[in-house]
Amino acid sequence: MFALLTLCSTIRFIAYGWVETQILQPNWLFPFDGFEWLPRPNTEGAILLFTGMILGSCLMLFDKVVRLGAFIFFCCFTYVELLDKCNYLNHYYFVSLVAFLLILVPTRSDRPVVPLFMKLVFQGLLALVYFFAGLAKLQSDWLIEALPLSIWLPQHSSLPIIGPLLAERWVAYAFSWGGAAFDLIAPFALFSHKIRPWFYPILVVFHVLTWVLFPIGIFPWVMILSTTVFFRDVWHVSLWERLGLPLTKTADFDAMSHSRFGWQFAAMTVFFIFQVIFPWRYLAYPG
Repeated sequence: MFALLTLCSTIRFIAYGWVETQILQPNWLFPFDGFEWLPRPNTEGAILLFTGMILGSCLMLFDKVVRLGAFIFFCCFTYVELLDKCNYLNHYYFVSLVAFLLILVPTRSDRPVVPLFMKLVFQGLLALVYFFAGLAKLQSDWLIEALPLSIWLPQHSSLPIIGPLLAERWVAYAFSWGGAAFDLIAPFALFSHKIRPWFYPILVVFHVLTWVLFPIGIFPWVMILSTTVFFRDVWHVSLWERLGLPLTKTADFDAMSHSRFGWQFAAMTVFFIFQVIFPWRYLAYPG
């Protein structure tokens, strides 16, 4: 599912002409701090990078070469995103992280059992996405002034059925407070076996609505599909059996060979701790 979304997103980026307008045509790019040394690609380089993204996405669709595809996609996609801060969307960072994790985890069907921590690291990453999104909304502009939703929502007042409501100021406040509450509740609701079946339909509605109202690309669909990783294994087994796909089960790390997965456990532990700490880096900036 992830591979299909990245493939569609890459094709969409090319089809909309954004390779030219966002990478090739601008007189100046604003690379991220520490990555100013990255060469800006010419036309041939851009073609190579986006071909790499398409190739990587296609390879991830095939059982035996998922990790190779993830490596190619991660390198090309992350390179492009590091070129210019102006093109940054927070879900681009998330896509890079998921691709990186897919390089580390065993994804072939001849590995019928994988350690539980490999599933937990994906769940934890998704939980962090929601938690920090909610935390970022706990400030006066969002909660007291309903900004920027009080500006954005009226622009969609021509939509059928819900359009007139979007012009109402109280709706901007409802969306602001509701969005903050949703993001902060999501990690706990998704981990709860009792609450998850009731919460997931709300999650789908929330992300579809954001897709309709805001130009945020594939992010809503990535989250809708990715959060199924929280579902019980029996759900995935049933779906995979219906689709005729090979199954991979999870097992406790302690029940498996430490020497076999030890380096991956260490790498993912460091990875996850870094993702918890990294969003707080602004506290180290002067002023």
